[in-house]
Amino acid sequence: MSIQIKSPVKSVSSNGLNIWAVQGKAVTVSGKDGVPQAAFMPWNESGLKSQAVAAVEDGAWVATNAGLRHILLSKPSDDLVGYDGFVRVDLSPINLDTPSIETDLIREATKWYGTPYLYGGATRKGVDCSGFVMCVFQSLGFSLPHGSDELRECSIGTICHDALKFGDVLVYPGHCSIYIGNGMTAETTNGRVGISSIWNRSEVVIRRILGNTLVNKTQMGSTIKSFSSRSGNKSTKR
Repeated sequence: MSIQIKSPVKSVSSNGLNIWAVQGKAVTVSGKDGVPQAAFMPWNESGLKSQAVAAVEDGAWVATNAGLRHILLSKPSDDLVGYDGFVRVDLSPINLDTPSIETDLIREATKWYGTPYLYGGATRKGVDCSGFVMCVFQSLGFSLPHGSDELRECSIGTICHDALKFGDVLVYPGHCSIYIGNGMTAETTNGRVGISSIWNRSEVVIRRILGNTLVNKTQMGSTIKSFSSRSGNKSTKR
């Protein structure tokens, strides 16, 4: 699946091995073949904006509205600031090859596709953003609060600053979603449950409910493609 960030490229730099670019809110890195490997989102510092990038041997220097930042490809710079203020989003294909809690999550999320948006709702007749997240995780044995503000403040799971992982709950001001890989989210969008993306999001809290295991399991392409082909990108808030 190709990764599409619908924003103009503002800056490009290469070190011969990788191509770095500033595109919208994201700083992306590709191999010399141009295939995207990862994106870095400026979510660990409120108001952080990327302006230009310069590739170096171990990563890239990024000029931001808050000074220079050094993104190392090999590791985060700090537990609280992630990759010097950025969160890493790996863009390699996601596979699910054996039954697991991750496969259960995507299966349950898919069942809700097309459910109409209803403020305060938590049933198949109508659901809001946090009601959808709550119901999906409830099917996996997790009890989450109903309300995006409550999700932002609750003590369930851990708040992460380094990298997005499949199944993370993303909490924005007045809205929330479930991360399903490759920059995509399952959420209420365009008045129903469907699919959106992370690329224009800001003020994001990443809450990890499923733990720290990486997903590397059966091809999810057909499931995500089914979501993608029938969903929009505009989020409905709660």
